Amino acid sequence: MKALALAAWLLISSGAAAGQTPDRDVVAADILTARTEKTMTTRGLLETYYKGFAQKKGWDSVLSDDFKFVGGDMTKTAPIVGKSAYVEIIKRFSLLFTAMRVKEMIVAGDRACVIANYDYVFPNGKSINGDVAEIWKVRDGKLDALTIFFDTLTFHVLTEK
Repeated sequence: MKALALAAWLLISSGAAAGQTPDRDVVAADILTARTEKTMTTRGLLETYYKGFAQKKGWDSVLSDDFKFVGGDMTKTAPIVGKSAYVEIIKRFSLLFTAMRVKEMIVAGDRACVIANYDYVFPNGKSINGDVAEIWKVRDGKLDALTIFFDTLTFHVLTEK
């Protein structure tokens, strides 16, 4: 948002410095375009991630090297940091789901919320379907952070051996 305000100020002041009155509609359109492009970038990153995630390959190319992940245990709010650490978590998680799909995606600049739906088959043979709320942050053109919310009790009970 600060970058957009700075861009607007630069556009307005550059016109004023040249002795021109800036067209405020043009400035507003340029700001809207910048917001849309940023949203499309975030959406594009997420679409790439989820397409690969559903296929269980190629999803990690859009993650930052210092990716931050919080989820799976509501008592542990400190993130697990590092792309490789998250990849290892997903290797284990991928053994439990047979299919996934995005039910809803809301993008606002460099942040997004996705409701993802998973078909699980647990080690005890029980199959269930469940939703996960996934809150994303983007930084420098990469997915940078993810916090997830889901029914941890059911998940824990079904993964016990």
